Amino acid sequence: MFLCLIYPVFKFIFSLSLRKLNQKEYKDKKKYIKNRSMLLATIISFFFVYIYSLKVIW
Repeated sequence: MFLCLIYPVFKFIFSLSLRKLNQKEYKDKKKYIKNRSMLLATIISFFFVYIYSLKVIW
């Protein structure tokens, strides 16, 4: 479940980050935005799966 959630959450965070940038800013910050989006997607997915698993087990 964790691996299935990372990509959609990553794309959502990435698209939200791109909305406020123009093309020049995007070229300058492309690597930073991708890394930040991946880190946030991993953290959010992990917490969601952890909380979900606690509710299913109990």
